[in-house]
Amino acid sequence: MIALGSTVRCKLTGFKGIAVARADFLYGCTRYDVQPKAQKDGSLPDSRSFDEEQLEVVTTTRKRKKPTTGGERSFVSRASFPKR
Repeated sequence: MIALGSTVRCKLTGFKGIAVARADFLYGCTRYDVQPKAQKDGSLPDSRSFDEEQLEVVTTTRKRKKPTTGGERSFVSRASFPKR
């Protein structure tokens, strides 16, 4: 399994980019959408889809830090609920 965000290269065509999407099909085929870097003029080329077996990982993605959402509270505040 290839981690999304990793830089990959197609073994057959040499197409290189970042794995941005993964699709698992019913009968076991796994395909990845690979997005190349932006061109000099700022335009973004179309992504292409490849079978997992065709791709090799060039660099792996760095692990992201878990986003902080404020954490759990040690108490439940009911001041905002209306009284009945």
